[in-house]
Amino acid sequence: MRFSTRAIHVGEEPTKPTGAVVPIYQVSTFRQSEPGVEGEYVYARKKSHHILAVEDLYGGTRRLFDRIMRNFGIEFSYFDGTNVRDLEAGFRPETKMVWLETPTNPLLKIIDISASAKIGHDHNALLAVDNTFMSPYLQQPLKLGAHIVVHSTTKYLGGHGDLIGGAVIVSDPAVYEKVRFAENAVGAVSGPLDCWLVLRGSRRSL
Repeated sequence: MRFSTRAIHVGEEPTKPTGAVVPIYQVSTFRQSEPGVEGEYVYARKKSHHILAVEDLYGGTRRLFDRIMRNFGIEFSYFDGTNVRDLEAGFRPETKMVWLETPTNPLLKIIDISASAKIGHDHNALLAVDNTFMSPYLQQPLKLGAHIVVHSTTKYLGGHGDLIGGAVIVSDPAVYEKVRFAENAVGAVSGPLDCWLVLRGSRRSL
C-alpha cells in the first residue's frame, strides 16, 4: 500500500444530512443557534517580535516580510540555512520564530530541519517550514520538530494550474487556535470550489 492509496479518500465521507459525496457548500454565512452564539463555522499579532528566516527565500515571502510585516513592527533577519551555527548566532531575546524553506526557492538548498528545530526549541522559538517543493508525500516537517508547516496549494497539491491558495498545518493546539482566529478575523479562507480543486489535485499528484 502506497501513500497515495491511503490518502486518496481522506475527507471524502458523505456529508450530512444530504449524503452528498462532493461536499461543496456554496454559502457565505452560517446560522447561529441564537443571536450572538456562533457555531463551528462563522462569517495576534504583537510588536517588537523578531523572526529569523532563511536567506534563500521565495520572493513573494520575502516581499511579505520586508514590505508588509515590517510595517507592523515585526523585525526580520536572514541566515544561511545550510549552516546551523549561522542560525544559532542570529537569535535575539525577542526572536519568536524561525522560518525555513527546504529545498529553498530558487537555489534548492537543503536545510536540516531536525537540527534547526533543536536550536529553535532551545530558544523557545516556533519553527515554521515552507514545504511546498517537497509536498507531504516526500517530507513531513512536523515529524522532524516543526511547529508549523505551510504549503502553496497553487503548486503541487493543486497540480493543475487552476487555483490560488495556501494551507497551514500545525502541531500545537495553542498555535492552532491562533491560526484559526486569524483565519476567521481576516477572511483568509478558500472558497468551496478551490478547496475541492485542491482535494482533486492532491489525489492525482500524491
